[in-house]
Amino acid sequence: MASNFPNRFYLLDILRGLASLSVVVWHYSHFFFTDMGRLPPNLDLASRPLYDYLFIFYQQGLLAVNLFFVLSGFIFFWLYFDQVKHRKVSAREFFVLRFSRLYPLHFAALILVAAGQWLWFKANGGYFVFPYNDFKHFILNLFFVSY
Repeated sequence: MASNFPNRFYLLDILRGLASLSVVVWHYSHFFFTDMGRLPPNLDLASRPLYDYLFIFYQQGLLAVNLFFVLSGFIFFWLYFDQVKHRKVSAREFFVLRFSRLYPLHFAALILVAAGQWLWFKANGGYFVFPYNDFKHFILNLFFVSY
């Protein structure tokens, strides 16, 4: 790390925490979804818990995913800037380091969601929120190409 860089970006840590909280609050809406991953047309958004205080998270929380990834990418670059600049880390090594931080959580979440969807289907005869729970979509998600 270059000597003129700070050891930690505390305000960015706070912003990443708020982005994470925003995503969690936004996901709360999923408990109101009907079949095919849609909110019912008559759902009163203001009826959600603490809506007066958290309305921005309920309304725009999905955007926080992008913010979180941009901030995480900046921090990861900051951590490896000197090593990349002085060619102490190759492009391949940098990719492996970045991938090794992202993929284990993605894989664990994918397995957890797949198991949860399977259990939900067994108990209720349909999938929870999103209907695309076949082998094709599992493979697409496995390789980060779901879209």
